[in-house]
Amino acid sequence: MKCEIGGLNTKVFSRGIHFLARIGDEIHFESLDSGLYLSTVNHIKTAYGSIKFEREFFSEYKDDLGQDDETQCKVSIRQILPVFRSLKQVERFTIELDQKSCRLVFVLFCRQKITKKHSIPILDFTRLDELEIPESFSNKITGSHKLMVGILHSFHKTCREIKFDVKSDSIVIKNHIDNENSDYETIRSNHTLRVDEFDTFSIKQEGSIAFTFSDFRAMVHFAEANEAMLRVNFDAPGEPLCMSCACPDKDLFVANLLVATMLHDMEDTAPDVLRSKTQTSDEGTEQPEPRSRQKKRKRVIESQSDENPFDFVNDKSEKSKGGKEKSDQINETEDKTVENMPPIANP
Repeated sequence: MKCEIGGLNTKVFSRGIHFLARIGDEIHFESLDSGLYLSTVNHIKTAYGSIKFEREFFSEYKDDLGQDDETQCKVSIRQILPVFRSLKQVERFTIELDQKSCRLVFVLFCRQKITKKHSIPILDFTRLDELEIPESFSNKITGSHKLMVGILHSFHKTCREIKFDVKSDSIVIKNHIDNENSDYETIRSNHTLRVDEFDTFSIKQEGSIAFTFSDFRAMVHFAEANEAMLRVNFDAPGEPLCMSCACPDKDLFVANLLVATMLHDMEDTAPDVLRSKTQTSDEGTEQPEPRSRQKKRKRVIESQSDENPFDFVNDKSEKSKGGKEKSDQINETEDKTVENMPPIANP
């Protein structure tokens, strides 16, 4: 496999590498007859990202479909990111798979006739199984990259999951919080969008769906950098959610991100568990006394013996009784000490 990328496409390819780096730790390169296919999956296998670069995207493209070992390889993200850290001086670069040395070679042709060569070690020649993206979804929305970036600005970077509350006339996007009835510390954020703000808004199944915010942010940043439209397709909770964007001018590349969604909301089941502990059961169990009405008892240390150095007394009467007995013992000891003292002689 050998291909060459030049002009503005060098930046597009670099954005694709950085996009996949936010998803997984390894990138799979696969040479196809129709173009170059890059894919990755996170370590818990809840997010699958891929980018397909068509033949027209490359200035030169050669593949060796006759030999299976030379059509795909796997490299580490940490090894390949330094290659695309800065491409300001790069005019074009080539990608070549060297099977003899087990290296993926990148040759960068910069200005002033400067050439840089990077040899990335290949981890494996195995192929990552491509996930089948469903052709039909119940809910489909399409919006501009500016609209999606506005959603990101409504949430903090520390947000872990977001939830889409979808209705036939609007969509409410908010951060997903487990046990909303008991969590009073997390900041709530809501972002409401109307139907006319989207280019496509087709909702057949109303409801809510929650997924990871970091995956959504990575896809939005890639669409923003390429000024592309972002499509979000999903079904019921527990079913995969698909985000995709394509080249705005020509069909030069297509990026897809398939993420897992939460099967059910924890906030719906948690209150039922709490109620089952506090309400009276069918067998006649008494309802526990509210915490606000319970008397607060202070634990006081009475003595610290060798056998039980932490002997606590919960009742005030026991405390006063024990204190009285201790004072009586001290008085008796003082009386015996006075009786045993020798008489003082007069001078």
